[in-house]
Amino acid sequence: MSGFLSWLFGRPNNQARIDAGIALHRAGDHAGAERVFRELLADAERRQDLDLQRTALVNLAAALIAQRRQDEAEPLLRHTVELARAQGFERGAATALYNLAWRAFLEQDFDDAARLTAEAHAAAGAEPPFDMGVVLGLMDARLATRHGLFEVGRFALGRAAAALPTCRDPDLADQVQMAQGILEYRAGQRAGLDLVLAGAAAVRVPDRQDLAARWLTGLAFLAEATGDQNAGQRLTAAAAGLARGPDFPTPERCASYLKA
Repeated sequence: MSGFLSWLFGRPNNQARIDAGIALHRAGDHAGAERVFRELLADAERRQDLDLQRTALVNLAAALIAQRRQDEAEPLLRHTVELARAQGFERGAATALYNLAWRAFLEQDFDDAARLTAEAHAAAGAEPPFDMGVVLGLMDARLATRHGLFEVGRFALGRAAAALPTCRDPDLADQVQMAQGILEYRAGQRAGLDLVLAGAAAVRVPDRQDLAARWLTGLAFLAEATGDQNAGQRLTAAAAGLARGPDFPTPERCASYLKA
């Protein structure tokens, strides 16, 4: 259940280390990524390099979230926001605000997730940096879908999809596809089921498989509750083939990510 990563440009030596940490994170070695970013953070604090410090803090927090250590990640992210705002660099707070929103969403504090997502939008501005446009669109769509605001969700997913061609994280395309499928199935379009299953089948990183399994399990619960036993069986079977963390929620709790 990875958080969103951040890059820093203009310092080749640091960038190589950041890229190495991100590569470990993407490969599922979140403990290895944590070590890299703790070392970078120590270097940044020693040299009083605030730009590197912000980048190291966000990426360290993302590695902790992926290890289900959200409580450790939260103060790091709040400190990142404080650093950025102290510098008068609001855009530098955007990634941390999104990760705080994602943490709240995972903890099922959906009101806080919506508030922090709005703050992240405001900080990111009209042209969000890196993959931020995709992840913010995804969060907007997930929150809208949960409340049955399907047109709002479609608009958000349209923004997310439009940002995919320049996206650095190839797995985000699968996340968009799953979110589109969940929305359409919940809106009464059975074709959405195939989108969800195809997106989930493409996920390879274990912590993202855990996330995909939550979507599938929740949607299966909702499908069976409405009498669509065939869809429920297909979704449950697909979820069974995905990696799950030790704290995997009940089907009812998984469904609460998808419907209020």
